[in-house]
Amino acid sequence: MKITNISSSKEELIKQDIYSQMYVFHLLQTVQNEAEEEIVQENYKHKMKININMVVGYLKRYFIVIMLREEPSEREQLYNRLHNKILKEIVPIRKGRKYERTTSSKNRHHINKRKAF
Repeated sequence: MKITNISSSKEELIKQDIYSQMYVFHLLQTVQNEAEEEIVQENYKHKMKININMVVGYLKRYFIVIMLREEPSEREQLYNRLHNKILKEIVPIRKGRKYERTTSSKNRHHINKRKAF
């Protein structure tokens, strides 16, 4: 959720950052889960999942445009296009990886230069 990348030092703004990150994370997971339900796993050698980085990119690009549309049918049509784009971004889950991925827990970015969704 990128909680380690809080962009403020004031208590009220930290809370606001956490709540907004929780909201965006929930939105991402909902969109990802909806798309993963439609993957036909039998067509692939490995179990497949949606690439979450691509979902983040697509939502950044299209979600506000979708929400600003006044006609519900137009919003639904744009969301379906977004959903179809996300369905094309699948990656395999490979069992028995030779090297485990490592992550660093220390903050690598200055407080004003941290990445967020």
